[in-house]
Amino acid sequence: MIAELAIAALVTPAAGLEAIQVRGNERTEEAVILRAAGVTVGDPVTAGDLPAIRQRLMNLRLFGDVEVTLPAGHDVLTIEVDERWTLIPLPMLMVAGDDFRVGGLLLEANLFGLNKKLGAGGAYQEDSSMAFLMYEDPSILGSRLVGSARFQLFVGTRERYRDGAVESSFRDHAYSFAGLLGPRLTPELTVSGGGFVVFGTSEALDDVPGPRDIVFGPATQLRYDDVDFHLFVSEGVRAVVDVRRALETLGAARDASFVDLEASATVLTGWRHAVSAVAVGHARSGDDLLDAHWIGGRRGFRGFPPQTVMTSLAAALSLDYSVPLAFALGGTWTAGAYVDAGFVRDAGIDWFVNPGVGFRFYLRDIALPAVGLDLVLNTQERELVPTAAVGLSF
Repeated sequence: MIAELAIAALVTPAAGLEAIQVRGNERTEEAVILRAAGVTVGDPVTAGDLPAIRQRLMNLRLFGDVEVTLPAGHDVLTIEVDERWTLIPLPMLMVAGDDFRVGGLLLEANLFGLNKKLGAGGAYQEDSSMAFLMYEDPSILGSRLVGSARFQLFVGTRERYRDGAVESSFRDHAYSFAGLLGPRLTPELTVSGGGFVVFGTSEALDDVPGPRDIVFGPATQLRYDDVDFHLFVSEGVRAVVDVRRALETLGAARDASFVDLEASATVLTGWRHAVSAVAVGHARSGDDLLDAHWIGGRRGFRGFPPQTVMTSLAAALSLDYSVPLAFALGGTWTAGAYVDAGFVRDAGIDWFVNPGVGFRFYLRDIALPAVGLDLVLNTQERELVPTAAVGLSF
């Protein structure tokens, strides 16, 4: 195993680097590694620069470890990487209270060795199913342009709950597509624009939601990502704001707006304990049923099983504390406690505070965490909601 950090640099060549050697990359293109390292031949590099170079490479999330060396009296920088497995076929099993979900995912997190992501998957749960296809490119043709595309299909019964009872329901066939393209203005900040479309059919059961028709319009995204990756935790600040707007004047079936926000800040203590704060918000306008947002199963709303609560406005703050328990079986085992608190409109919930505990297993040599278990106290229903996931939850 490569040591977590091996730096041998006592003297810095005044003339700068004469060469950079990259080793250990069997799948990742050398150009991707050099671009992430942020140094080129001719740059003066000191011993104090080497930890930052290593961390920038770790932030690609493609390597289990990175060694950066500059032997004393030499002007050749050596980068040796230990690659993680990035072609990941994963079964998925998720149990949340009385609900379950099974499915699978095939993800390539380092497509063509160029740090691009391509994934496809699907899931089935009682009376509904979904499938998706996604692509993310953090550097189109090696440039500062960032692009992404996602297609999703949902077929199933949508139910709106109020005070623990079904208020309305309908059978939905919904197809959606979104594409974004934009520049990386700084290493941390990206602004993207594009469009989205949602279409399909709906069949009334207890209520008439209106025709699904076609809703489309412009989409924008603002992303700030300044985190350092440490295998079992990402330390730093991250924020994403997505805004989509459909207008009848542009030919859409109705006016509608969709706003999503997620911001997080994580600090890693001297004992490698992680303290995190996550703020989440969702706002919708348009058709009360067809354009509503579905919460549950994610940070901020972990006390609600996935896809069970429909709302036009939801906001939550999550505070998490996690501790690494052991480094064994090819990964890191952690345990933690958290509390989710927030507000949900239109579902008879209003304000909520849901505490919980969780366990995680993060694989060192595979580019995604694989196993998680949460036990949350849903204070509205006065019941414990266990959530277990093998593979990925969507």
